[in-house]
Amino acid sequence: MTGDRGDDALERAMEAVKEALSKDPSNGELHHTMAALLILSGQREAAVSHVRRAEALGVASEILRSHLDPHERDGEVETDL
Repeated sequence: MTGDRGDDALERAMEAVKEALSKDPSNGELHHTMAALLILSGQREAAVSHVRRAEALGVASEILRSHLDPHERDGEVETDL
């Protein structure tokens, strides 16, 4: 997927996950997925809270953490949700 079609698909995926999270905010897999989508769209700062929430809910996110800025990856950003 490239160009507008890829962007549209990414946007639709984010909207679907956002809607699912509104119905099930304690679903760690959904937070993990949202973090991945945000990282793919270049929104790393927005992804941090979803990575942390996924981890708090027991979903490992080492791969996602590797895509965050070093200070975010090392836990220097506040972790309270």
